[in-house]
Amino acid sequence: VLAAWQADNGAHLAKAYLDRSKQYVDWMERFDPQVTPAAVDEQWAKRYTAFLVRDTPLFNNTIHQHLNMLRNLVAHAGLLTKFIKNGYAHEAKKCYLTWEEVQRLHAWQPPATQASLIRQKDVFVARCLCGLRYSDTVALLRPHIKAGASVNHIALDQQKTRAAVQIPIVAMLQEILDKYQHWPTGQALPVISRQQTGNLIKQMLREAGIDAPYVRVRYKGTVKHETILPKWQAASTHTARHTYGALLAKMKVDPLTMRDLLGHGNLSSTMAYVHLESEATERTVLDGFQKLGAAPGPDAHTG
Repeated sequence: VLAAWQADNGAHLAKAYLDRSKQYVDWMERFDPQVTPAAVDEQWAKRYTAFLVRDTPLFNNTIHQHLNMLRNLVAHAGLLTKFIKNGYAHEAKKCYLTWEEVQRLHAWQPPATQASLIRQKDVFVARCLCGLRYSDTVALLRPHIKAGASVNHIALDQQKTRAAVQIPIVAMLQEILDKYQHWPTGQALPVISRQQTGNLIKQMLREAGIDAPYVRVRYKGTVKHETILPKWQAASTHTARHTYGALLAKMKVDPLTMRDLLGHGNLSSTMAYVHLESEATERTVLDGFQKLGAAPGPDAHTG
């Protein structure tokens, strides 16, 4: 069933996702070596979910991905999937940079001898300014950069969803793209492997002083896990895309436009970024009232 699903979806899903699907099936077979789509009923799905929570190191966001794959395979076999549910919270707190941190990273200059670090700093900052997934950044070629009357755009079909996106190019991003316009591979940016990129992101953010405390929130079952880390340590390849979404929310871009710029398949994914700004606004209001409470109030007789 997995091979048939991969063959049918290979044209419109990213290769990395297709490769990862085998890992999901490995966990299913570890739980039940004899499993087939026909054997998956509501009780089996509940036992499998309990196994993932109780007997694996996986947190809920990853468990959610496992159950999505189970749903895909059962549906591909022509069977019902409505009973395959994940009732646990799985939304982890997103790690993103503020605009001030993006500017600080852009201005930071690694030693000239570390050419690879310089290039990957440029790639990371560029992704903070356009929100492309890692797979889309790999696929980004010079012809995807379109000249406009007043502003240039990135125009391409996303690797993961095949949705078309058109992203305006701000001045800082244009500066980076111009720097690599003759890159020998024909790519718009000098992207390297995801694993190498992840290690370099932590190094560059640490050396650039991006070390504000970050509270990493993850759930395993109903148990909430919080860990305080310096932001550089929590950062990953996803941080750049999260940064773009958070910056759009900070600028009060309407959710439908945000959805189109980020290439989300549904509005609920976009609203996670809107909620980030809502949380910041709530903190501002609460802090403001605390200051009012600490400050001398107006005289009761004068209003």
